[in-house]
Amino acid sequence: LASILAQPAYHEAESKTEATPKKSWWDLFLEWLADLIRRLFGGLFSAATGLPWLGQVIIYATLAALAALLVYVAIRLARYLMVSRRAREIEDAGELLERETSAQELLDVARAAAARGEYALAISLLFRAALRRLDAVGMVPYDAARTAGEYRRAVRRASSQASAPFDSLAQTFTIATYANAEIGEQDWNKAGDAYGQFVPVVERGQRKAAA
Repeated sequence: LASILAQPAYHEAESKTEATPKKSWWDLFLEWLADLIRRLFGGLFSAATGLPWLGQVIIYATLAALAALLVYVAIRLARYLMVSRRAREIEDAGELLERETSAQELLDVARAAAARGEYALAISLLFRAALRRLDAVGMVPYDAARTAGEYRRAVRRASSQASAPFDSLAQTFTIATYANAEIGEQDWNKAGDAYGQFVPVVERGQRKAAA
């Protein structure tokens, strides 16, 4: 029996029954787009060959406009997917606050994310570290339902000195989270500078309150 099953015919039959990898919706979209371009552009090129030069110019201008439109749509879609993924990552990062993670722990995780090049996530974690510090010193209690703008107003009421660096950090956080833009090392450095100015002010306020 073993020698029979070892014959090539049985192996070929097994290989035919292997499941093909399931394509993602993104793969299917790209295949559909490529097929559409091939059929549309191929038909226009074929039509252009039988036209006078003016007709050919019009056809080629139409092709260029369609190509530009497709590139624009692809870029917009890619940016949308990037922002959606970024938002999901930042939502996951928000769970750290629910586990009573300290500001220092959040800062360490933020630096690790920045080292991996995940700057949007790193900025989100840094902003949440600032929220944890505000809560720890009793300046502004943590509230998951409070927006970045509401936090900025609360800090402005609680401490005029902490307001400026926190505003800068909150603004960078908002851009990193919601703006349709690339987030890079420069944005991370800006957020880090704001956080570095924010922490000493908050700590001084805590010492004054304790005294």
